[in-house]
Amino acid sequence: MKTFSPISYKVRFLLISVSMLFSCALTVIGQSESSSKIGDYSYFKGGTISVIPSSHQDIAWMDSIGKCVEFRDVKMITPVLERLRTNSQFRFSVEDGLSLREYLQRHPESIDEILKYTREGRLEWGATYKQPYESMYDGESLIRQTYLGRKWLKKTLPGCDFKTYWNEDVPGRSLQMAQILSKSGIPYMQFSRHQPGIYKWYSPDGSYITCFTPGQYDEAGIPVRQANTNIDSLTKAFTTMIVDWNKYFKTRKINPEFPFLYSHDFATPPDYDAFFKDWNSKSASLKRPSIKYSTATEWMDEATRGNPDFDKISGERPDVWLYIHGPSHQKALKASREGSRLLTAAEKFATFDALQKGSFDNYPQVSFTTAWENAIYPDHGWGGKHGDLTDRAFRTSFEKARSIASDVLNKSMTNIASRIHFSKAAIPVIVFNPLSWERTDLVKFTLDVEGNEQNTFRLIDEKGIEIPYQLIDEHQVVGNKDEVVTFLFVAEHVPSVGYKTYYIEKGKPASYSNTKNISSTAYENLFYKVEFADGGIKSLFDKELSVHVLKTDKFLGAELFTMQSVGNGAGEFTDVQQPMMEGFEKLSSYRQSWSLVSSGPIRDVYQFTKEINHVTVEQQVILYKTIKRIDVHVELKGFDGERYREFRLAFPVNQSKSEVAYEVPMGVVRVG
Repeated sequence: MKTFSPISYKVRFLLISVSMLFSCALTVIGQSESSSKIGDYSYFKGGTISVIPSSHQDIAWMDSIGKCVEFRDVKMITPVLERLRTNSQFRFSVEDGLSLREYLQRHPESIDEILKYTREGRLEWGATYKQPYESMYDGESLIRQTYLGRKWLKKTLPGCDFKTYWNEDVPGRSLQMAQILSKSGIPYMQFSRHQPGIYKWYSPDGSYITCFTPGQYDEAGIPVRQANTNIDSLTKAFTTMIVDWNKYFKTRKINPEFPFLYSHDFATPPDYDAFFKDWNSKSASLKRPSIKYSTATEWMDEATRGNPDFDKISGERPDVWLYIHGPSHQKALKASREGSRLLTAAEKFATFDALQKGSFDNYPQVSFTTAWENAIYPDHGWGGKHGDLTDRAFRTSFEKARSIASDVLNKSMTNIASRIHFSKAAIPVIVFNPLSWERTDLVKFTLDVEGNEQNTFRLIDEKGIEIPYQLIDEHQVVGNKDEVVTFLFVAEHVPSVGYKTYYIEKGKPASYSNTKNISSTAYENLFYKVEFADGGIKSLFDKELSVHVLKTDKFLGAELFTMQSVGNGAGEFTDVQQPMMEGFEKLSSYRQSWSLVSSGPIRDVYQFTKEINHVTVEQQVILYKTIKRIDVHVELKGFDGERYREFRLAFPVNQSKSEVAYEVPMGVVRVG
């Protein structure tokens, strides 16, 4: 629920937007391969080894953002341009479009040379803005990666196309990313940390992208890097690779175009010119493939010719790093989710505003572009060297996007509301719904009541029917105001991508009672019977379904517990490390009763506060009276900084046969 800036009692109307938070499992079709017969690379005879030079670049991680921008200039792109000048056969693939933006800000004079090499197909730019955690961000943010990637690149470098999405580092793929890329004109993906191979990765609608992974990040390239420029060692390394891949390519009828990705963190452009010359001089006599430099797209175009039988993948690969960066950066990720949703809502209502005006002259496109650049700027490189600076920059970027979106949305809704012909003399409250379906949900707004003789109000709908509301202390105040009241009510059946008008008028509100039983240990409303215990919910009975929702023999419902969790960072691992029982605590071990801290026609709020080792826990359970909903809020206050503590909430569902489902960008994954 998004609540907007309060508007004075003295103005004509109030604006509220109702915002729904949008919120998968992996199937690999194919089989593992045993090594080919030692020494057999016959399938590649007459084919090609394509060496794809690149350099993996987080926005930061290896150093501060500024130092990494400098590295991409001085140690990567500038030397690449020199190599392209001196060797017409050299190629290089830059992973994303942001690297070009950074470089042109420092070297605007280089645009013509960059355009020349890009048109020639010797210099490649990845088709997205950056390399994101696909499932940690909002779906629209993933789509905008292509807007600020491929679309911007095509405008900046006319006559060029950008067909490969790079996400070389993150061990996770989102359910719908293949569809997003495919429908954005991006047919290829270069990734890693996955079983080596060439795949077609499908989304649920049947769209797919062709993708290549060399395996676990840069491990396949270690023998080549260790060989340095030694021709004998390089010959052995490349021969071993084509022997190992011979059967894989042959059984799948893949064109004999073998890829070798030369890339690792902070890689500089390689020079294998002498080795290539030696290898190619002997290729015909040894019946082996030739070798050359290539871009990822150039190799993909060759590998996909004809009708190769690539293995198929469908579904989502959950990110094994995600638990590190999501829970550890809650405020940043909250700003990210809110900003993305506000931006899409702001774009809709700014468009409606312009259509009503009959002109797009004042459409805030510059503001939207700036906001989206900030909304999708943070990549996967949280932490690392000077990680405190990087993390702060990422959070600030998300918060800036959210702030711009909120300002534009408020302005657009204000303009639209100013054109509404209200039917009553009371103060209008306009509830906007930016979603494409009708919505019933909570609405919260703050009213400035300074100077009023009395502050009793009735809330009515367009038909004059009184609507129950509750005054709460969660004020949203802009400026120096302290005489305010905040209303909470349920807006029912708000039209899709539309609005519904309510009115505030002076008068005593009606009394409402829809709670059947309420005490410090027991609660009942129209939907649930609840029994509280020290530290959590002992019993939750769903009256509509006539079932006990929880099984609380080991953990209570919404019970917080803590364990030791020694993280292994964003490193070379394939499974999420598991917590240990050292220092285990759970709140049901303490005597701490619940208190009813707020009660009214809309909701009842239970709360307790308990100090445990290292932190004070403040927890609320909020039960709503007119909609079937329970919220659980937890705040950890006064944390003493103890390392390796992991806090979790238990929701022990009373089911013997369960289906797990969770939301991902643009979809829902069902497991089991």
